[in-house]
Amino acid sequence: MPRPLYIPPEVKKAIVSHLRDAVPRAVQGFYSASADEDTLTGHLGALLKAGPRIVRVYNNERPRSWTWSIDYAKFVGGGRDASEHIIGADGIFELRIRTDQTIERKSLLFQAKKNWRKDSLILEQAIKLTTWKEAAFILNYTDNRFEAVDLADAIRRGGSKPGDAISLDEYLGHWFLDCLVGDTDLSYDARARLLRWKTLSGEIVAIRFPLKRRFRIDVATLPIGTAARLIPSSKVHEYRMNARAEEILSIPDHPSSEDLKLAKKRVASLYHPDKFPELSETLRRILTRRAQEASEAFAEITKKRRR
Repeated sequence: MPRPLYIPPEVKKAIVSHLRDAVPRAVQGFYSASADEDTLTGHLGALLKAGPRIVRVYNNERPRSWTWSIDYAKFVGGGRDASEHIIGADGIFELRIRTDQTIERKSLLFQAKKNWRKDSLILEQAIKLTTWKEAAFILNYTDNRFEAVDLADAIRRGGSKPGDAISLDEYLGHWFLDCLVGDTDLSYDARARLLRWKTLSGEIVAIRFPLKRRFRIDVATLPIGTAARLIPSSKVHEYRMNARAEEILSIPDHPSSEDLKLAKKRVASLYHPDKFPELSETLRRILTRRAQEASEAFAEITKKRRR
């Protein structure tokens, strides 16, 4: 289970204020930067960038200084070895926090699209991203807002955009900062070119690929040096990111019988490979694996309820 990050209200307020200013300004520049998703991502990233900013936090103890900054980058695209082809993501958000005593970080993968309506590639990319389901989303650029879409909604609609989406500034300022999405054991080491995460078995694994750019919300950071076993890109989706059974099933921590009943129906519909007969064998195997993991999560919860 990923650790929740504590962000003092004063620090969160400063970051949220910046996001609420930067994201709408990026939307205003949509037409001047709308050649493709990469251009829009670069435009958004340039506006999100912020140099180190110090926030004084006051509590019952002595005042403490927290420093935050925002940087950005995006995974390199193109070719079968591109990160987008391997994991389904073309970028990553990183939240890093540091005081004089603590250093923490959390990450969130994303796939970016422009004026998304229906796209078969989105279905493929969303299926691949389910390996990190609790820490990944679809970022859609439109001329009136930039928005975040849940992976399950994209899969359920076969690559068509669902009607409900969350504005990007709200998604990052609330869902991400409040630890509703993202994972503390998922990280990217730019120097080593390694994407690391903890699997369901508790093992730390990593894959290596180049990173050209990435988003990073940085509250005074240092690199994480956790050792990881390097795995081949062909087997990446066999190493599902660590998550609690309730997170895997997207249900409350103390589910009712009705919660479980609805979750079983939802999972059966979402991960059944026969629902998408046009998919490649690789993608069908990923869906089958996600269904097996969901079944194991159901068994774990059922066992706990019987105690």
